[in-house]
Amino acid sequence: MTSLVITPQRSNVAQGKCADWPTLWIAAACLLVGCLSSARSVRADVVRYRDVDGGEAVLVGSISDLTGRIVVVETEKGPTRRIDADRVTGVETTWDDERTVAQVQMASGEFANARALLERAVQKERRAWARRQLMVDMAWCERELGNGRACGELLLLVLQSDPDAAVWEVAPMTWAGKSLVSNDVATQWLASSQPAAQLWGASALCQEEGRADAWERLESLARDANAIFSVRWL
Repeated sequence: MTSLVITPQRSNVAQGKCADWPTLWIAAACLLVGCLSSARSVRADVVRYRDVDGGEAVLVGSISDLTGRIVVVETEKGPTRRIDADRVTGVETTWDDERTVAQVQMASGEFANARALLERAVQKERRAWARRQLMVDMAWCERELGNGRACGELLLLVLQSDPDAAVWEVAPMTWAGKSLVSNDVATQWLASSQPAAQLWGASALCQEEGRADAWERLESLARDANAIFSVRWL
């Protein structure tokens, strides 16, 4: 087991087989069914954050939730602490062996093997916030394997659970060059009710001639004050 949260580095896109739909259904079930609610873990987590004076503070406890907006920590002898995510500078937690090995494989470009390990890790993980991170890692693998649709569908599941999740570095957006998804998939995303899917679809279709609808959707998203990504990513 390991307690380090590692962010994989980008690498060149490799070729691989797209994840099948049962894989996505398993991931969806892990996020949505009630039996996988986040139970308090006996493992100690460490959250480093900026205090009110700008210095670094450390909180040790059990993370019950971690979103793009807030981190909730259960402490052994004190009250539950809630820390704004933009104040958090680092998180240390314990991961099972599958994720540990998968991180090493991702760093060395073995994305197909890493994806398989992460799928098993998602099925075993009981913490909802940790499952989301594992699914983001899976999406990264899919992107690097050239599977833009699987990448996007995994991230959309994550965003359903945490609308503020940090998925944008992994998202299958293509503003120039070859699209990561087919025009059919991009068109489906453009018509989705999820703003993130609309953005990803528009990013692929705005390169095509005669796709004024993609540009119109981008303009609509840019005007939407509730779409956080419209400020960050347009």
